[in-house]
Amino acid sequence: RKSQKGVKNYFCPVSIKLHYFLRLLLFWLILFASFRFIFLCFNADLVFQNPLLETLKSFVCGFRLDLSTIAYLMLPSFLFWVLFQFAPKKIFHQINQGYHLVLFFLLPVLFVSTIKMYHEWEALLSVSVLDYVANPGEVVSFISTAELLGLVVFLVLYVAFSIWMYQKVVRGFLHDTGKTLYKVFIGFLLPVVLGISARGGLQLIPINES
Repeated sequence: RKSQKGVKNYFCPVSIKLHYFLRLLLFWLILFASFRFIFLCFNADLVFQNPLLETLKSFVCGFRLDLSTIAYLMLPSFLFWVLFQFAPKKIFHQINQGYHLVLFFLLPVLFVSTIKMYHEWEALLSVSVLDYVANPGEVVSFISTAELLGLVVFLVLYVAFSIWMYQKVVRGFLHDTGKTLYKVFIGFLLPVVLGISARGGLQLIPINES
């Protein structure tokens, strides 16, 4: 099937039940929830010192922060999608795919670093960690060879899972939404939604980790 401009639609079935951005949101929510679950399992000896209900609340309390992060991650995809809708060139889809491929390698590194750091120091990854990055000797001093190999294997598996999940869940970028008025409406609506989500809501102070 081809769009009105002749761009072949490789990934999109004739009828799309979910808009591309709803699928993309679902994908990121699944990925962040899976990270939180793995984090709790890996640090079970520390995390479950608290009551189970309090631990499980992390999924609820972290939801708004996840939405905020996801909004920032989705912004480049929104820009590429808008460009494609008004100038349907496959290059925009390829750039969008490349952008996500970079994220699929970068985010797991941050995830693994966060898990290991909390396990060792009971602290989450932050800017202060850059002080240790400047001294690689201190970084690897608390990681055994077996642990390092385990983290690398986990990293590879998580990257593979991210790519597989993305291919299964996210589709519709190449779908021509049709009428120009609808494209303009989505083009104005989504930045508002993403902006509110990035702030964590309509409250005066934007959401933060604290």
